[in-house]
Formats: sequence, structure tokens, C-alpha cells
Amino acid sequence: MARAGDGLLGDDEYGEIPEGMVPLSVPAQKYAVIEFRGHASQIYHVYPHLHQWVDENGYKRVSERWKLEIYSKWSKSKDHVHLCEPMF
Repeated sequence: MARAGDGLLGDDEYGEIPEGMVPLSVPAQKYAVIEFRGHASQIYHVYPHLHQWVDENGYKRVSERWKLEIYSKWSKSKDHVHLCEPMF
């Protein structure tokens, strides 16, 4: 297992990293966020609402930046996810 400070990661902020995984830092960015509760297979239905909100509120989506799906609960029947769309 790689450890922060062992020279492999170069940064102490990550703590222990499980073998086969690597740390990832997402650059600071302004995001439009919508909360989704339901089965993950239905998430694609929510993105049009998020995109519509961005457009209607005078923002522009930033397609070349990372889009995030932050799962705070994941189960076979119901997920709790924050969908984050980069914007300016």
C-alpha cells in the first residue's frame, strides 16, 4: 500500500491510498449542483434539468472541465448523488 510521504505520492494530504488506486485533486471550479435520490440508472434523466438551470440563469457550461457525481449513499435500490456541472 502506498503511503503519503513515502515519495510515491508526493503529498501528505491524502493519507493511506489503497493499492491500485491513485489520488486525484480536482481543481477549484464553480459548479451548478443538483441533488438526485433514486436508482443510479435514472441519473441521465436529471442532467437536462441541471443544464436547463445553468442556461436559464445566465451561466455557461464548461465542457472541458470535470463533471462530478458525488455519491453519499449507494445501494441496490436507491442512491443519493450530487451531480455537479462546471460553469462560469
